[in-house]
Amino acid sequence: MTSQITLDALDTLFFRDGKPFDRGAETTGTVHFPPAPSVYHGALRTAFFAQHAQGGFESSQQVARFTRDLELRSVALQLEEGLFFPAPADLVVRKSDAKKNNAESFVLNLSEPPAISNFPDGLQTLSNPLEVPVVGSDGFLIDRIRLKQYLESPREAFRLRALNQHLTPEPKVGIGLELGSGATREGQLYFTRMIRPENRRGEKLKIHLTYRKGWTGDLNPAGYLRLGGEGKIARYERRDEPENHSSVVPPVSITGTRLKVYLSTPCYFKKGWLPEFIDGKTFTGKWMDVPVRLVSTAIGRPAHLGGFDQQRNVPKPMRRLVPAGSVYYLELNNPEDARELAARMHGQSVTEEDTLHTKEVAERYYRQRGFGIAYVGNWNHD
Repeated sequence: MTSQITLDALDTLFFRDGKPFDRGAETTGTVHFPPAPSVYHGALRTAFFAQHAQGGFESSQQVARFTRDLELRSVALQLEEGLFFPAPADLVVRKSDAKKNNAESFVLNLSEPPAISNFPDGLQTLSNPLEVPVVGSDGFLIDRIRLKQYLESPREAFRLRALNQHLTPEPKVGIGLELGSGATREGQLYFTRMIRPENRRGEKLKIHLTYRKGWTGDLNPAGYLRLGGEGKIARYERRDEPENHSSVVPPVSITGTRLKVYLSTPCYFKKGWLPEFIDGKTFTGKWMDVPVRLVSTAIGRPAHLGGFDQQRNVPKPMRRLVPAGSVYYLELNNPEDARELAARMHGQSVTEEDTLHTKEVAERYYRQRGFGIAYVGNWNHD
């Protein structure tokens, strides 16, 4: 069964990034929004067990076994106009428009690398299509309709929305307290920047998720759950979808041998930015058993993923992920291969796994938590 769920925060939210926030080292906590999709995955699991704990669960291992089939299938932000996703990294906006809520974006041009460059040999670079200064699309959103148009015909110009125009920052000053006496702790004064997901006119920014589960029972159709640092409250509404329900972003018609793979959520690759099956010298390989050649990439600054392992009671190692919005340009041998790969990849997770987790969950840990959800389209820069 597949379900859609919308989260509406009733208070400020706080999602930490990977920077240290320890006594004596750093007194300012920085916020990162949107958080890693694993945050939503954990919130859904916690809410389920809060509602169905009457049967009792003896250990965290039992909890993990019971919800091991919970899988996030899509992650998006929701405004009154519809669903929004991180803007593709191969889009740029004029520098003069960078602070506007609505900015027109343009697709970067493919070109040969300059004579002196640290760009890997064998890949093409992406260059400014305009004669004026531009900035990247990091921090901008693209709506679902324009994202589909981008995947269909990526040479057009697209209107983007600025994420920060839909977030209201709220500073907070606090101090650590002793658990028993409630007395203040010396040297534990701290400052954080909370965010309220709405603009100054009161228009809400919600979180939209699609998930699939493999067990009997589900969350109540509506209710409340805890989200982010300090366990702030969010209201949710859930509705079921048929198992054959199409992707949140409908697939597009593939018209040639060139594919563009857009990552809507952060993605883990063992070799950093390069998928494991792509040779680092020839940039060829097989993706989902289909021969491909990597032509170019548009990748932003790496996302960092850490956390705390509740089962082992130890911090998780920090991982560097390919950020949401990154784009991979592929070329295939024939149109049939292109259509087959697009059909198998669109709306699916393309993340790889590592040895961080136990063997029981290592093969599906990142995939289940919504990392590396890809949407596939065409590219033609001739």
